[in-house]
Amino acid sequence: MQEGTCVKENNIDIEEELAYQRRVEALELALDENPYLLLDIDCDELEKWKALATTPVPQAVTDRLEELEDTTPNNDWDNFWTNNDWAIQDLEDAGGAVINMDYFSVEIDQLPPGQSAQDLFEHIRTELFFETLDNTTFSPHPLFENSNPEWTNIPAIGSIFSIDIAFPANDGSVICIDHDTYSWTFATISDPYNLSHPVSGNRQFGLEPNGSGGYTFYTRGTDRMVDELSGGFRDFANWITAETIDPLDQGSRPWFALRKVIKNYIDSKGGSAQIGEDYYKRPDFEDINRYFDGTIDINELTIPCK
Repeated sequence: MQEGTCVKENNIDIEEELAYQRRVEALELALDENPYLLLDIDCDELEKWKALATTPVPQAVTDRLEELEDTTPNNDWDNFWTNNDWAIQDLEDAGGAVINMDYFSVEIDQLPPGQSAQDLFEHIRTELFFETLDNTTFSPHPLFENSNPEWTNIPAIGSIFSIDIAFPANDGSVICIDHDTYSWTFATISDPYNLSHPVSGNRQFGLEPNGSGGYTFYTRGTDRMVDELSGGFRDFANWITAETIDPLDQGSRPWFALRKVIKNYIDSKGGSAQIGEDYYKRPDFEDINRYFDGTIDINELTIPCK
């Protein structure tokens, strides 16, 4: 009797796991078609992040990464890892379902005396950005500190930085793919030193007039977690809804810190600045758990933009 009960319970467990895998596969297919499908967002607003996500990668950046791939000496990691090539981590190629879109800003009412808007932007880009930003520090990539394109150049396209990120996140690397007088854009990359960046995507930093006689410094990012959906996403969703450490919140910490650094600098130099808008869109993890449990179907989970 007990043996028969065990067999029945095992069959139920197998059926539940198969049902879960079918739901995972259905969600994977839907997200392949539209990575933004789990976000509740207005279609017009979504276009701003789509434009960022599809920022063209200049040929010079492609050539630089290919050259590094050909010339960087092999190291001990090469025999154990497949994610150590020099390569852009495209948002659409990431395996995770967890997509994040965010925007953080500083409102500058008055520039510091004697500084132009471009002076301030360059000081942020070349000095303030490299302060320790809470749990994150940017620095020249250690594999070629003497051969990195100078970040002080304009444009500084092709500059590569290593990011020291506090636990629980992994470290990562980024490359500059766009740069003009008042903005720059980083793309996440994989490389032999840091391996894969924890997320795939792009982040822009810029300074623009705010329409009220002042300026807005902002960072806008769109990224997607690298982890494969079928390789633990259910555990990740459970982790989030259990109110433990949220990796997405961890990823926002340096941008909160950067805003404070910029505001404090402007105020200390006789200008005036205020912490500006926070905006972010992320999936509803409680709904995702309900979908994986079979409580709701995929049509109730996905949210076409309005």
